[in-house]
Amino acid sequence: MEKAYIRKYDAFSEYGGYGVKTRLWFKFKDKAYILNDKNRGLQLEFKNGKKLLFSSNKIDEMEMFLINLKTRYKIQAIQ
Repeated sequence: MEKAYIRKYDAFSEYGGYGVKTRLWFKFKDKAYILNDKNRGLQLEFKNGKKLLFSSNKIDEMEMFLINLKTRYKIQAIQ
């Protein structure tokens, strides 16, 4: 894994809706699991160029978890 961070997204314009989707506009290396109507999720970027997005209802808890991982284990990939 190269990067992990929380980001805003637009389910319809970027991925064409909800569910398990690949990104629109010829970026087929991007995949998303969008299962709610929130507009923030966990983005993972891998060294081979692929990206994976997970939506979440508990984004604040996920942010705290990432901050805890970054500070405790000195993981540079978390932004």
